[in-house]
Amino acid sequence: MSQALVLAATTPEHTTQLPMAPEMFGAIAIIVFVALLGLTWTFRGFSNKHR
Repeated sequence: MSQALVLAATTPEHTTQLPMAPEMFGAIAIIVFVALLGLTWTFRGFSNKHR
């Protein structure tokens, strides 16, 4: 058991670099949500106009 722990402790970690800064992921998400909000806002009251 201790040999397995030593082997696990000495194994290098496999890390993956992000393609851009973490703040950019948040900024892109906010932009997408605002665009979807704008799309939803465009069609407000649409069903009442065609009755």
